Amino acid sequence: MHLYIEKGKQKKLLTVELVDGYIPSVVGYSEARQTRLSDSLEPASWFKVMVVESISIDCEKYVIHWTVNSSDSSDVKEYLMFNAEDQSCYDFDDDLDELYQLASFLVRTNPMSILNDRERNDLVEQYEESVFRLLHCYILDKVALHPEDISQLERAYEIQKQSILQLEDSILMHRRVSEQYSNELRELQQTRILPFFSHIVAHGGCTKDMISLLLENILKDIAKITSDVCI
Repeated sequence: MHLYIEKGKQKKLLTVELVDGYIPSVVGYSEARQTRLSDSLEPASWFKVMVVESISIDCEKYVIHWTVNSSDSSDVKEYLMFNAEDQSCYDFDDDLDELYQLASFLVRTNPMSILNDRERNDLVEQYEESVFRLLHCYILDKVALHPEDISQLERAYEIQKQSILQLEDSILMHRRVSEQYSNELRELQQTRILPFFSHIVAHGGCTKDMISLLLENILKDIAKITSDVCI
């Protein structure tokens, strides 16, 4: 979804997407270390990011426009089609000050122009948080969808199903890898570590720390076996 903000001669074009189908992200700004910003967002309204093609904010006219995807391929030039027949318009009257303060901050700020890495990263995080707040608190809930948008909703639903399947495959793969490593460590424990430990005990070289370490590992094994049995 594209976010177009205009204030006089100042213009800003941003792209917002859902990573893995559920993590809000600002393309070109968001990184893995910043995804925590979206952890606390209520996801209910964010599906609209997959349905809405563009949102346009005019900070001087105090009007927000949005357009729903009309095809599978999007043309960036469609942002400027403010007179499109399928376009919706909503003139906000609640919390106008903060909404347009956030929009004005986004349109005038360029975090990537900061040379100092630390200062740039801090500003990028603030910038991304402002995008999320703007959309989450003031816009997405107000975006209205209509019966003619059902095809796009169905398309978004299919994409979500694919994302869920991919996540399930990834979880299954990691579980199998984890089980493989656990089996290898258990075999190593049985064939190498325990015989060596028995040798040390037989020759009187066992210490209190070694016994504590052995007890700790035995308790971990008991916990794992108990968990496996419960599953």
